[in-house]
Amino acid sequence: MSRRTDISYLPMSCPRGLADRPRPGLPADADLRLAGPTGALLRALDALRGVRDPALGAGIVELGLVESLQIEDGEARLCLVGIGPDCPMCDFAADRALRALQAALPDTDIYVSHDPWLEWTPSRASPALQARLDGVRHG
Repeated sequence: MSRRTDISYLPMSCPRGLADRPRPGLPADADLRLAGPTGALLRALDALRGVRDPALGAGIVELGLVESLQIEDGEARLCLVGIGPDCPMCDFAADRALRALQAALPDTDIYVSHDPWLEWTPSRASPALQARLDGVRHG
């Protein structure tokens, strides 16, 4: 018998105490905190890379909007960084991330939150995206 998958969007702070691991290709100040089984984390991150900002055409991982991901005991907890107060993209990104994780991690309870004390800055974006955005601004 398969476990029912519960999905929730929680407007609360992110879980603390996750293992710090640098995100490949991103600056050290944009660390993504990961905890959980490697296979599940890789499936989840691959799914999250497909969640794209429609205005920029960049993914939420590349943009540096993912603060932490913790997977354990049939639960996945994703914490996103807000772009700013009252940003309409925050809810859009959370909804899309939630759906992507549901597809990648069936039979897992998924919780998505925004950390209200963290705000996105361009330094969180991948170096490739930063260069592309600089080219748009100066080109």
